[in-house]
Amino acid sequence: MIADEGACVCQSADDDSDGVCNAVDKCPGEDDNLDENEDGIPDCQEDVCEPMKKKWEDRRLYVKKGDSRSTTMEFEFPAYNVYFIVDSVNARWGRYDDQVTVSYLTVDGDKGELSMTGSELRKINWKVWGKGKDDWHVDLGEEIGEETGISLITVTLSNAETGRWARASRVYLKAVKFCGNEVEDVIRPKPRKLEDDLD
Repeated sequence: MIADEGACVCQSADDDSDGVCNAVDKCPGEDDNLDENEDGIPDCQEDVCEPMKKKWEDRRLYVKKGDSRSTTMEFEFPAYNVYFIVDSVNARWGRYDDQVTVSYLTVDGDKGELSMTGSELRKINWKVWGKGKDDWHVDLGEEIGEETGISLITVTLSNAETGRWARASRVYLKAVKFCGNEVEDVIRPKPRKLEDDLD
């Protein structure tokens, strides 16, 4: 580009006519000069998140001694920053140790797994009082990165206590919150963290 009376003029093309030459245009096809919140980042590059929420088909998992049970949620479009709560892990009295496993499949075909037992959660939440002490907060965005899309998650419940006096296990699954987009094969900026008011 060349200077012309204090303004930059493109020697080549400026297809979107926003005064920014194609070679350095951060927002091809959009106006780089739009910055509604005046944070110095063009609006087209701002972190985006279309907050969505989806309920589990089986919101209550119950298994008897020696058994396991799973429920799966599929996403039609990639889900980012997937977050949900497994409620009432080891919340009951008896001879049991709820064991919860969360398996996931990314849109790139990579598989992963997280697991938590009631006895492990008790140590993690030892400072938590009230009902929240039995909640396992599953944050896949933090675990695998905000830019990784998820296509499927499965939650499996079993009882880590296998002795003769072992009792049934039971947990509840709260709705999954995630950043989504119903347009496939688009280039997305890094999704923003979900807002707390999506309840």
